[in-house]
Amino acid sequence: MDVLIGSTGLIGGILQEHQQFNHSYNSSNLYRASLLNGTIDRLYLACLPAKKWKANQDPAKDFFNMQEIAATIRPWEVKEIILYSTIDIYKHSFGNLDYGRVRRIFELLVKAMFPNSVVKIIRLPALFHKRIKKNVLFDLLNNNNIEQINGNSAYQWYDLNDLWQDTLAIKEAGIYDLFSEPIETQEILDRFFPEAKVSYGSRIDYHCGSYKYRKEEMMTKMEAFINAYRN
Repeated sequence: MDVLIGSTGLIGGILQEHQQFNHSYNSSNLYRASLLNGTIDRLYLACLPAKKWKANQDPAKDFFNMQEIAATIRPWEVKEIILYSTIDIYKHSFGNLDYGRVRRIFELLVKAMFPNSVVKIIRLPALFHKRIKKNVLFDLLNNNNIEQINGNSAYQWYDLNDLWQDTLAIKEAGIYDLFSEPIETQEILDRFFPEAKVSYGSRIDYHCGSYKYRKEEMMTKMEAFINAYRN
């Protein structure tokens, strides 16, 4: 039995393009999950909200939501868990609740609640995919608030088209950072958007975790995505 929590979110939607789940839950029907019986072969957790700005506006609410999900799944018997997490766990503020800290706590809770399960934690950085409606790349492609983009920045990226195959390729319990090497926003501008008029504010530099992809490999994937998007 395969179960997905987070069926209406970005990651959940992509997973459902490739996999048919026996049971799927989201925030509106999660209460029904308490009725689930039997051993779960694979539990996919793509359930914590991805809107960082909204979570940081009310971190207590974000934390409570995480606790509710944890309480729902705690009684279950699960063979394998695939938890989709975030690069932001590396950047959380110590001692205070924020987006990254709540998601790191969730990682630790899941591992603690299911000591006999195979727990695979997949952390994701900045993303590009046709479903994404807000980030630097989306704004550049859609000429949306380009003047607010900080050219003095660098991010690690991931092509969500690879998510399902990368998920299948992970065979053992552990933490997996699906990050590229850091890519300067200026490099993206020079290569793909040379006419864009962005701003140059204080340095934003996100270098976290290990690297699965070399920079040029990710730039090639990004180029293919941009060309497909434009066409």
